[in-house]
Amino acid sequence: MEWLKKLVPDTVTALRFFTRLPVPNAPQPGDNQPLKLNEVIAAFPLAGLIIAILPAFVWYTGSQFFSSLLAASLAILLGTLITGALHEDGLADSADGLGGATTKERALEIMRDSAIGTYGATALIFSFAIRIFALASLNPWLGVLALFMTHSTARASIAIAIHTAQYARKTGLGESVRDGTAKDQFNIMLAITLFISLIITLASGNIAGILAPALGMFAAWLLLKWLIVRLGGYTGDGLGAMEQVSEISILIALAALWS
Repeated sequence: MEWLKKLVPDTVTALRFFTRLPVPNAPQPGDNQPLKLNEVIAAFPLAGLIIAILPAFVWYTGSQFFSSLLAASLAILLGTLITGALHEDGLADSADGLGGATTKERALEIMRDSAIGTYGATALIFSFAIRIFALASLNPWLGVLALFMTHSTARASIAIAIHTAQYARKTGLGESVRDGTAKDQFNIMLAITLFISLIITLASGNIAGILAPALGMFAAWLLLKWLIVRLGGYTGDGLGAMEQVSEISILIALAALWS
């Protein structure tokens, strides 16, 4: 049960990476050095749950006073601010690189450029629009559950790349994830994600919702396969894009299953 003792410090480490929140360093059991991102993947779904707390509160409260579209917009905006648009930036850069280049080298060069292009802008517009309209289609309580499921599973989806693929660059985020992950850590992450999804689905009263996280992880896996074909692996931007694709897929599925 050593993994259970590590969940709290590992979750803190994940939150320090995924958010702009003033999260203090957490001491790691038996080690004075902070763990790398690839060593805390079991905590990814838990970090996602914590990230969803404030957006879910804003969504539920806002839906009592404003239209569902405005409440959904505020919730999605807050989630973006909490993460510093980390994943949205990855989506935009990945869209520009994959859409605006024919070679691996050129794609990686474009993705490293901070300027946003037509593909990136289009991807962001549709990402925000789809998530906002999908969330707005749900009632306040189901919207809360949808946000918790979405944020939790989407962060877990990132671990698919870290565990199964290689980093495509020689420098960058790779120093934190290049070594991959242990199989037991990946399995623990999957088990935690499934447990969270089951609890949320039961709370919704509609068991069909359990299909949504599976769809989200499948969509992220498909994007990973595309990244491997085009780049030979994933990048930090690619991880962000995987998170966004997972979020979008889960919210679309829940809008269909729970509306």
